[in-house]
Amino acid sequence: MVSGELFGERMKDDQELRLLADEEGSPTHEAAVVYDGGCPFCCWYVEHLADMNGLQKVDARLHVNVVRQLDRAHIDIDRDMALFDQGQLYKGAEALCRLARRQTNGHGVSRVLRQLFRWRPLASLFYPLLRLLRITYLKLSGRATVHAIHGIGVGPARGADNSETDNKS
Repeated sequence: MVSGELFGERMKDDQELRLLADEEGSPTHEAAVVYDGGCPFCCWYVEHLADMNGLQKVDARLHVNVVRQLDRAHIDIDRDMALFDQGQLYKGAEALCRLARRQTNGHGVSRVLRQLFRWRPLASLFYPLLRLLRITYLKLSGRATVHAIHGIGVGPARGADNSETDNKS
């Protein structure tokens, strides 16, 4: 869990981030999931969350400033999905588990996944496998990572401000 400040005060001057918060920094939706829209597995899963009231779906490939904000919160969208829920930010297996717990219905595979992922130990066990599947697919299909598309470096290790350079001679 990460502080919910990500979608609060720091967003006021950022037009694109108003997807997630209004001008006062209050969330525009009860919850928001940020995912990689270039990953068919991520898209399928998020599409099957359609029945969840108050859930906003944010494709990180379309919103560079959301990616930068996640980087500032030390969440690498190329490694983890993110969930903003009830004023808190969650990533990876914890986000997957909380999404499953929020989901109230579903059919077939969606229902089975909901039942599996609502248990934190199972979500923690499966999430690294799902991440590996996603990374492998993106590499084999020749798709760029979210950070590469936006040209902002590689995740939170570099932070959201890539203007820092080493000027040693």
